[in-house]
Amino acid sequence: MDFLCVVMELVVVEEKKLVPAVVRAVTVLDELAASPEPLSFTDLVKRLGMPKSSLYGLCTTLLDLHLIRKLENGSFTLGTHVMGWANAFLSQLDLTQEFFAAWDDMRVLPEETITLSILDGEDVVYIACRNGTRPLGFTFRAGMRLPAVYTATGKAMLSTLPDACGVRDGMHCFGAAVFDSNNRAAVAGVAVSLLTQEADEAAQRRAGEAMRKLANRLSERLGASRKA
Repeated sequence: MDFLCVVMELVVVEEKKLVPAVVRAVTVLDELAASPEPLSFTDLVKRLGMPKSSLYGLCTTLLDLHLIRKLENGSFTLGTHVMGWANAFLSQLDLTQEFFAAWDDMRVLPEETITLSILDGEDVVYIACRNGTRPLGFTFRAGMRLPAVYTATGKAMLSTLPDACGVRDGMHCFGAAVFDSNNRAAVAGVAVSLLTQEADEAAQRRAGEAMRKLANRLSERLGASRKA
């Protein structure tokens, strides 16, 4: 993080009247969440550009609150308290329960990977995943974030907004939008992922029909009359 970025961050904090200590703590958590591997204290210093004394104090506090945990080699990962928040958030989303219930009822494409996601700004956040038995070379997981324009669910949801690429080479994704009782912009999206070599015309048709059926089932349970 260079000097200009630090200045811009401070300006944003001042304009929005955010608490700088909270912003820095969230920055640490975001960095750990985004990393596929645990990060050492030195890694965090390099990536975040924070003074060592400030970062040490943040890490100590986050450790005490179980928001991060320290491994035997001294590196850091997210802590159990974060998982508690995630579970509480997901438990408040009837959508995730409806997703699994609807998919179990339909019993189609049992070997394929199915995902449920919501829009968060310019990204999609996966809130439920059922990874299939066919290897894709890419594993979806709840909490994962990707740019909306690069995902099937993102494109499906963005297409419902006013004025309205792929996740991985060798993979085809087919998505459909989910609506609630407002029948306006999509509240979520569902998608199925297939290997390109297996995505012939018949497979694409089955995938598209299955996602529209699943999306419409979820929309109906959320009180929507609009269909995908």
